[in-house]
Amino acid sequence: MAKNKVEVIIGGQIYPIYGEESSEHIQKVGTMINTQMSEIQKTDSGKRLSVAQVAILTAMNIASNNLKIQKELEDCISELQQSDHDKVALLERTRELNAEINRFKMEAKMKTKK
Repeated sequence: MAKNKVEVIIGGQIYPIYGEESSEHIQKVGTMINTQMSEIQKTDSGKRLSVAQVAILTAMNIASNNLKIQKELEDCISELQQSDHDKVALLERTRELNAEINRFKMEAKMKTKK
């Protein structure tokens, strides 16, 4: 896949970014980072931090959000797998009950023929 070169603005600086993702994707990532850094810098404690410290806090926040989303995804996958397991069990039980119903119908026919 071809690499895209996109210039993003983060903290007032222009950074040339090369990546295989679309230009729109790279630009969204840059905007997200810039927004989060700006939010940190607007806080009272953020005003006293260096750009490097703000960048580290931003990375920590993004990584934390990423881990939360991964956990949520894992929980959803687990829930779906459990639902699939339950569905298979219910289908098997339905087959068993249908077979039992058919057996009762046959027995009833046999009794009415006598």
